[in-house]
Amino acid sequence: MESLKTFDWAGVLDWLNTLIAGFSQFLVDQGVPEEYSALAAMGTLYLGATLVVLIFILLLLKLFGRREKQKKVAPADVAEEPLAEAEAEAEAEAEAEAEAEAEA
Repeated sequence: MESLKTFDWAGVLDWLNTLIAGFSQFLVDQGVPEEYSALAAMGTLYLGATLVVLIFILLLLKLFGRREKQKKVAPADVAEEPLAEAEAEAEAEAEAEAEAEAEA
């Protein structure tokens, strides 16, 4: 059991701190005031992560939403069959009435 490595949060926080520091310096080089560079870096990373999660959720909805749409289409096809039969019966009755009037 001692050979299993545990998750090191300190390493993750160091990596995140390094990422934000590098991105902050990039933003300063692009013209963002130094006082706001760290906040701008965190905000930009947060916005980017939010967009990635949003795209992921939309892809999941697109993949799993199609199955529900197909289920909804199938009952509509079944509902059209009785309508087609009713229309055929109505046409047959209309033809029978027309023939009866022609004979009279």
